[in-house]
Amino acid sequence: MGWLLRKLLNLGALVLFLGVVGLASLRWIPFPPRPVLEAAFSGQPYQWKWLSEQQQPLPLREAFAWYSTRTLRAEKPSLAELTARYMFFSEDTPSWLVKLVGALLEPLWGQDRVLTYYLNAIPFRGAEDLPVYGVGAASRYLYRRLVEELSPREWAELVVRQRWPSLEEPLPTALQASYGQVYRFLLAKQADHGSQAWW
Repeated sequence: MGWLLRKLLNLGALVLFLGVVGLASLRWIPFPPRPVLEAAFSGQPYQWKWLSEQQQPLPLREAFAWYSTRTLRAEKPSLAELTARYMFFSEDTPSWLVKLVGALLEPLWGQDRVLTYYLNAIPFRGAEDLPVYGVGAASRYLYRRLVEELSPREWAELVVRQRWPSLEEPLPTALQASYGQVYRFLLAKQADHGSQAWW
């Protein structure tokens, strides 16, 4: 019995080690969200395009990071947990597994890389439930422009739309207050930057 237990522990340690190495290695490649891979292999239509950290305007990144810290509900999942779910897991994956991987992501990748992957993996919906993944694709779908060409008002709407992902529908009244908060945050950031390069 002791021999079997040692073998199982060794196997578990090996699986954990390979998982950590795998998560760490993803820092060098633009790995698509799991639903994008499934859609690509099944031939289903979807919209997604990888946006590197340099292609994402700093104010938009700051607004997403700021909004994620607002108290919206009790025990809100962290950006790392949401990134883990969107990138690797389905909705029916046990929450403990998502939390475990989310807890590993931030020390392995760092906050900036977690945010980059999050912004590329947020699920939105277009007409006839067309899957749209990431703020880059959402910007092109909703505004017909690149994300760096949007105004602070449009950035604020993208930030809040992570809680209202249907791009075909206007933001509900319940989210207008959140939209106003994000917009004021962006204007304050713009004032802080002054005449420096804001975009």
